[in-house]
Amino acid sequence: MTTLTERYFNHKLINHNGGHVELPPWYGLVGGETPNLKIPDPYTSESAQTYPIETVYRDFGRTFVYGKYDSTLNSARTAGYGVVTTARYKDLANSGLVHSATVLGGEVGDTDFTLNYATTCAVHKYAGGYLGAKGGSYFSCRILDNDVQDASNYVHLYLDRALTVAVATTDDYVLMENPYAVMDWYITADTAPYIGVTVCTMVASYWSWIQTWGIHMMCSTYNSFEGADRIQGVCFYHGSFQGFASATSGAIANSEVFGACQIAGVFAAGSDPSSPADVSIAYPVYLMIRP
Repeated sequence: MTTLTERYFNHKLINHNGGHVELPPWYGLVGGETPNLKIPDPYTSESAQTYPIETVYRDFGRTFVYGKYDSTLNSARTAGYGVVTTARYKDLANSGLVHSATVLGGEVGDTDFTLNYATTCAVHKYAGGYLGAKGGSYFSCRILDNDVQDASNYVHLYLDRALTVAVATTDDYVLMENPYAVMDWYITADTAPYIGVTVCTMVASYWSWIQTWGIHMMCSTYNSFEGADRIQGVCFYHGSFQGFASATSGAIANSEVFGACQIAGVFAAGSDPSSPADVSIAYPVYLMIRP
């Protein structure tokens, strides 16, 4: 059995003025970079990576997540826009490889095993990603890292859990990349999950923080406000934001578009709580994407 126990990394949470950095569980597995627990400035983008992908910065009520931004539509996005993940899942039917002299892992108690990936796969492609299994064993867990077994396009996965049932060649698997490995502004249509909101100008191929939880002053609202009265929920629409539709019809309200919109959070109440939100300003929103 292969193990990554000796490569695990533990760190203390150092509170600095109400904030602290949380390194992801696969930190140290990919590249073995020097630990970085420095409190970041989430309002800047960087040309070079300074934190592991999906590092979390908690700023007393607000949550920020670190990743790489690369836009297929625009070279940059200012603060206040929704960001999606470009991560895609890959389904592998009947792809589990049983334990042998050349295929490592896959027995009960192992935290690693090999899949027949069928095509080439980069090392670390699924670090911080997810795995679902259906067949002899049913489970969903996080992938800590992956490497390539040999020239046969086998991929070796390291998991955050031990196998309770031995891998079988008839098992089916679904692999999901780390959602924060590559981020983008909405991709031609609202078909990719929104994972956060820009808090600074995001530059293509740069590393940035996105906000996922807490108060955010939304700068980009789609068209005019739609909705009748009282506090409104907020959804993403074409990379911008829109109040939940109520009885008022419009581009989103009472249309099939609304059913495809992802919830972002709720508007804060204005000076007149009975009135709709004023989208002519940078309106306060309670983001509720990732705590």
